Amino acid sequence: MPVHVHANGYETVYVIEGQLTAIVDGVVRTLSPGESMFLKRGIPQQLKNPGRRRSNPRGCGQNFAAR
Repeated sequence: MPVHVHANGYETVYVIEGQLTAIVDGVVRTLSPGESMFLKRGIPQQLKNPGRRRSNPRGCGQNFAAR
C-alpha cells in the first residue's frame, strides 16, 4: 500500500498471523501476531506485508501482496 494520510478518520491495525511492517510518520515498526497499532488521522502511513502470503485487510479493497 502506498504512503497515504487519513484526513477524517482513525485506523486500528491488528495482526492475526504473519507480520506487518508499518511506517508511520517515518518510523518503521514490525507487528507480529497479537499486536496492534492505532493510527491517528493526518499522519503519513504505509503498511507492508513482508511475508510470502497475501492478506486482505478488512475495509481495504485490495490485497497486500507478499514481498
